[in-house]
Amino acid sequence: VDNGEVTFTVNIPSGWNLLSPPIDVANKSMGNILSGVDNAAALSFNSTDDQWRFFKNESSHSLSTLGIPQGFWLKAASSVNLSFIGAQVAYPIAFPLLHGWNLISYPSLQAKNVSDAMAQVNGSISMVFSYQNNAWFTYNHLRNASLNTLTSLTPGLGYWVYAKDDMELTFDGVFR
Repeated sequence: VDNGEVTFTVNIPSGWNLLSPPIDVANKSMGNILSGVDNAAALSFNSTDDQWRFFKNESSHSLSTLGIPQGFWLKAASSVNLSFIGAQVAYPIAFPLLHGWNLISYPSLQAKNVSDAMAQVNGSISMVFSYQNNAWFTYNHLRNASLNTLTSLTPGLGYWVYAKDDMELTFDGVFR
């Protein structure tokens, strides 16, 4: 942290990664965010119109900027460190969700137990998915806790959540 500026770096392996900026990125352009990642491809899902947005390079994209509350897929040609530079997030943050699957960020610099983070919205969210190191991890509050492979929300990672109805979540360290 320097003069309020925060740098958060996540090591991403080659292949597909489900990510999100855990801070309020100062320069939200995908070209800037992915500037240190060679031959990267990024995808984000917009649940408002059920459309995927993509970024391959500055001249080939429909995903031009990225910010909270967006999560995104990143395909890296090789293992690389991806740095997000900006400011700590000002809470609360509104997450508009539509019925069905939504790709969201986790806007925190602190990992949190997923059952604690989602406790107040368990009636509205039925599943949470994460993709880490080429494997899927899932959380469902109705399952026996020992069957949930996703145990914590981690800074820098993105998450798929299934909303039972159109709704708005609020995040201030936990989802409400």
